[in-house]
This record gives sequence, structure tokens and C-alpha cells, in this order.
Amino acid sequence: MLVVTRGGGRRSKLRPSQRAMVALVYLREHTTLAKIAAGFGISESTAHAYTSAVIHLLAALRRGC
Repeated sequence: MLVVTRGGGRRSKLRPSQRAMVALVYLREHTTLAKIAAGFGISESTAHAYTSAVIHLLAALRRGC
């Protein structure tokens, strides 16, 4: 499966389901992004980006957008 960024950049290290799992682990376990990133084999900034995207999506769904 080929997954690219919006700009057509390089491939993502994680499948969409794994990216969602990063955010869910963060929300449920309240652990640091550094520990989550190490567990998934990604950088801390990537873990932050995945988590932020999911949180914004959930907020939009909550507002009914």
C-alpha cells in the first residue's frame, strides 16, 4: 500500500491504522510522545503530528462539521 503526504512527498512509515493507534495510545495512556514514538519506531515530531491530526478530527466531529 502506498501512502503519500498531501504534497506528494515521501511515503509514511506507518499505515493509517497504525497512525490512528499512535493517537489512541496517547489519549488513553497519557504517556509521553517520546515513549510512543520509540514504541512505533517514528520520531517524536511525527508522533505529535499524527496525534494532533486525530485530535483536530475528533474535535471537528464533535462540533458536527
